[in-house]
Amino acid sequence: MKRLYTFSFLIIATILINIKPVFSQNYLAFSTDNYAGATGMFYNPASIADSRYKFDMEIVGLSTRFENNWWGLDSKVIFRPELFEQEKFVENYVKVVDNNDPKYIFQTLEGRGLSFMFNIGQKSSFGFSARVRQILNLDNIDPEAADLMMNSNNVPELFGKTLNYENMSLNAIAWAEYGFTYAQVLLNKKKHVIKVGGTAKLLQGMGSGYLCADQVGYDLQNDSIANDVSADFKFGASANLEDIMEFKFAAKPSVSFDAGFIYEFRPKFKKYQYEMDGEEGLWRRDLNKYLFKFSFSILDIGQMNFTKQFNSNDFKVEKDQINFNEFDITSFETLADSTSDMQTSTDPNYVFKLPTTLNMNLDIRITNKIYVNIGGRYSLNRDFNHSSKVHYLNSINITPRIENARFGMAFPIRYNEFNELNVGLGLRLGPLWIGSNNLLAVVGLQDNITSADLYIALKFSIKHKAPQDDDGDLVSNKLDECDNAKGPLKFKGCPDSDGDGIPNKDDDCPYTAGLKEFNGCPDFDGDGIEDKYDKCPEVAGSKLNSGCPEAKKPEKQEVKKEPIEKTTTEEPEKKEEPEKEKETKKQEENN
Repeated sequence: MKRLYTFSFLIIATILINIKPVFSQNYLAFSTDNYAGATGMFYNPASIADSRYKFDMEIVGLSTRFENNWWGLDSKVIFRPELFEQEKFVENYVKVVDNNDPKYIFQTLEGRGLSFMFNIGQKSSFGFSARVRQILNLDNIDPEAADLMMNSNNVPELFGKTLNYENMSLNAIAWAEYGFTYAQVLLNKKKHVIKVGGTAKLLQGMGSGYLCADQVGYDLQNDSIANDVSADFKFGASANLEDIMEFKFAAKPSVSFDAGFIYEFRPKFKKYQYEMDGEEGLWRRDLNKYLFKFSFSILDIGQMNFTKQFNSNDFKVEKDQINFNEFDITSFETLADSTSDMQTSTDPNYVFKLPTTLNMNLDIRITNKIYVNIGGRYSLNRDFNHSSKVHYLNSINITPRIENARFGMAFPIRYNEFNELNVGLGLRLGPLWIGSNNLLAVVGLQDNITSADLYIALKFSIKHKAPQDDDGDLVSNKLDECDNAKGPLKFKGCPDSDGDGIPNKDDDCPYTAGLKEFNGCPDFDGDGIEDKYDKCPEVAGSKLNSGCPEAKKPEKQEVKKEPIEKTTTEEPEKKEEPEKEKETKKQEENN
């Protein structure tokens, strides 16, 4: 039981340390920002579908938060850090909140690293996340019990009374997780768009513990003596609690889940659609398209199984009298060990429930750069049926914001379950995100600080850009080979002025229709000779004649011969001898 008190002391010390202004668990200013990117998937995994980013990485992010309705810190110490060094700092500057409500303390710490998301196509997105988380809850401390604890039982008006308290608890847990997120545009009916997403997380418990008083009753005689003491306790701690700062894991690997849903109403959807590179009905991925969107998510669905240590058991106390002056760690151990009803468990493990939470948001677009978000967070595991659990605080938030691709400013107004109203400021300055949800004390509008936070992140992003089409020919610059003149997609954005199927950039005669074999120049007479080399461009000819036809040879004409007169020197024409004379002459020759 010594270790039980060691555990309790470590937890209370953590609370006291965190009374100073610290980081915040809740990136309230940015969780619904349209440029939240990878940060947004921690609050709604559906948010990365149709993101303004091609790729977004949260390189490192730190946050922690402290809220309570028990103690308040004097706001004057914010600008005077030297006051923290005073010996009576708590006595002088930490005051008990004067109300009759049960007392609660909530504290959390979270670190993130190398968590990223990216798009695949226009509908699907993937993400990976890595973070370490720690949560502490001190719940339902009765106001009388709180007074007794703060005043070492010296509350005279309670002397002689029978005091009974129920369902007071202290819970703390730390774990590491690795998440894999998928989100998709499930339905796109132009005016009505539905997105869904889910994250599966691998968990590794780093340490946990719980101490629950289901019932405590006694008669307080004075500040030292209590009579007729009866109590029913449940106690558990992980095996590595004393070595938790060595970051040894003490739980079996477990899984948990997040689920998200988003509905967008886009009445002016035509304004955000365009045609490019032969595709119609494309959406402007660089612009927000909705008039309003409604979203909800359920986060941290699951539990972890820790290995026990430190006599982790349920036990009951029945004593006639306890002297608080003699009551120290040793006597408490004796008290527990001497009870007649020690419920020893044979199970070496115990189950610790995660802080399952419902988030709901309505985001309204006022102008292209001004939005108002109305949202709330509701814890789903606040019942007392399970002892080992942690939870976030319920809250209602209204967050006006100004946003564009490079800059964002948000003013979260938050009302929590402690009836505390506060106003914050968040700045998104390129890769640097910083802000706080609690600034009323800083500006002098709050005397006692019951909650404090500051969050910071460093990001790297590649955003979607507006469609790039400088010449307006519906061929994107990345495909357009002539980005200073309009042309069809089939010619990669280059014009064809003469309509001959040859783009101007490849056409030697861009304003006269021609043939491909002549680099777009014409051959009017079709003789295979380019007009500029054809000496007879309107008449088919031959290459030998430079495109002109061959010349025809003249036809031969018959010439009549005139009779030639004979001169006297010519011999007289011989006359043919008669046939009879020929025979006579022949006979004479034979004789």
